[in-house]
Amino acid sequence: MVEFISGEIGIFNRDLSPIYHINHLDEKLNEVTASVTGLESKFELLKTDLEGKFELLRTDIEVTIQKALNKNMLVLVAAMGFFLTLSKLIDKL
Repeated sequence: MVEFISGEIGIFNRDLSPIYHINHLDEKLNEVTASVTGLESKFELLKTDLEGKFELLRTDIEVTIQKALNKNMLVLVAAMGFFLTLSKLIDKL
């Protein structure tokens, strides 16, 4: 808003105040936008890191389960062999 005083154009403080606030808000919006963009990139890095760690954990769990199954099968086959041998010995007596 421009006011005329004694035929001259004068701009008062209150006339610049809205422009100053708009510029200030625009600067703050730019700062917030940059901050959000930075947080998004950090979140993506964290997400990628966690996905990799969960994949490693899943693989470790699968390996552990497979080892346990292999051991149980070995014990089962050994027990069956023992009882088969025992039954053959009992039949011979």
